[in-house]
Amino acid sequence: MIQGEIRHVDYSELNRLTTEIHKIGININQMARLANQFHEISSEDIKDLTDKVHSLNALVQSELNKLIKRKEQS
Repeated sequence: MIQGEIRHVDYSELNRLTTEIHKIGININQMARLANQFHEISSEDIKDLTDKVHSLNALVQSELNKLIKRKEQS
């Protein structure tokens, strides 16, 4: 820090996106529980929705990690 430079990188947008994806996942889980309770959706459909949310979350986390690494290297 004494001889180098300090860089501030704002990741707030990606953090907000991750938070929103998490909220979507919670909402899907709540809907799936209700649908399952009233037998309006199959467990396979619930698993498919859950898997898609997890995949989306993993993709966002991966992109965030790539951005962090690029910023650290520059």
